[in-house]
Amino acid sequence: MAKSQISYPPTSATPSGPAGGNLSGTYPNPTVVKINGTALSGLATGLLKNTTATGVPSIAVAGTDLIGGVGNLTTVGSVPYVSASGILNQDPADFFWDATNNRLGIGSNAPITTLQAQGLANTAFANNPGTLFLHATDAFAAGMGAGIWFSGRFTTSTAANTYGYIGGLKENATDGNQAGKLVFGTRQNGTGGSDMTRMTILSSGNVGIGTTTPAATLTVVNTGATAQVRFGITAQTDFGELYRSDSLGLFVSSSVASAGAKPITFATGADVGDRMVTISGNGNVLIGGTTDGNYRLDVQKSGSSGTFRAYDQTATTGSTLAVIRAGVAQSTNDLLQWQANNGTTILARVTSGGKVSSTLFGSETNCSSSAGPAVCAAAAAGSVVVAAAATTVVVNSTAVTANSQIFVVYDSSLGTKLGVTCNATIPALYGVTARTAATSFTLTATAPVTNPACFSYFIIN
Repeated sequence: MAKSQISYPPTSATPSGPAGGNLSGTYPNPTVVKINGTALSGLATGLLKNTTATGVPSIAVAGTDLIGGVGNLTTVGSVPYVSASGILNQDPADFFWDATNNRLGIGSNAPITTLQAQGLANTAFANNPGTLFLHATDAFAAGMGAGIWFSGRFTTSTAANTYGYIGGLKENATDGNQAGKLVFGTRQNGTGGSDMTRMTILSSGNVGIGTTTPAATLTVVNTGATAQVRFGITAQTDFGELYRSDSLGLFVSSSVASAGAKPITFATGADVGDRMVTISGNGNVLIGGTTDGNYRLDVQKSGSSGTFRAYDQTATTGSTLAVIRAGVAQSTNDLLQWQANNGTTILARVTSGGKVSSTLFGSETNCSSSAGPAVCAAAAAGSVVVAAAATTVVVNSTAVTANSQIFVVYDSSLGTKLGVTCNATIPALYGVTARTAATSFTLTATAPVTNPACFSYFIIN
């Protein structure tokens, strides 16, 4: 058989015995002590070189360290990186991998979540420090920018689903314009890649819920017929609600299932004494007080300026036309006043003692007629005369009803007002002797001798 031919393949066997050459120790586990006959502990250049007193080598090329000593990469979890000097190094306090819990720490060697980044914040934006920077390199366009998708499993299998989104986006399509907006989104079932936007904060600070173009500090829009803001202790039972619908307009409500309906309060401050208007659960309205009223409308106020005033003004000058005031003045003890245009002249009042007084009757309710019959239109009060030698006068006034109380007083001082000379002698007898509802009443008196008898009348219905 030729030397180049082997009839049977060789069999393998575990080597044994002392090692030699570049190896030391015994087989099967010898130790490398030399490279090409040169002892490792004596190497200074070449592929390996000694960098520690104990002879731990580093990998080097032409004497330049690449790793910086194998002994520098012995911390469990430390992630190697190329240092500023160009060698492979480690610093577990800056870059750490927790292989037990599959967590990465940046600036931390004890991450408590899948990714934990910590360190000194960048303060380039006043009052807006940052420790994480996301940048999108897409071409600029309105609605483009960087964002974060939030995902998780949505079935019993490992299938993943995107549930929410936060993004910082360019607000407009204007080249060079830096305005941005913050967008918050949530995904509805079965919507696929549809727009998830639910809330938008514009560069102006306006917040939109249900709209991406809020025109006010807070704008809430619902695509249906209603839009509402609900707030309270328990959203489904104890809450207040600001509600808008096509049928009701703006609607404010308060609902507390555990204690019945609660009041709605309008105040100028946080204290009880700052309450201006309170609407109780039963619908009673309290204005200006701190004790809930027992009336449908309860107006309370301390001081002399009154608790209630109703008035009208001209559209052109804003001048006050008429005033009604309740609880008016401590100095006069009036409960109710009717005032003239200037807001100070009192036309009529109701005092705290229940007395009713008036300084005059306006022309709408007061007539002066020396004719017979007297023409007084709808006047409930007036001055009339019984002509000389006559005994009656018919007073035409629609203010008369079948049940009117008609008061008649003889007044010989009305001559100037009536344009006559009133008889100075008071008739022995006078009074109302007939009436026709909504038409007139008849005043009868003892016949005056020389001049007309002058009377004042007042109708109370």
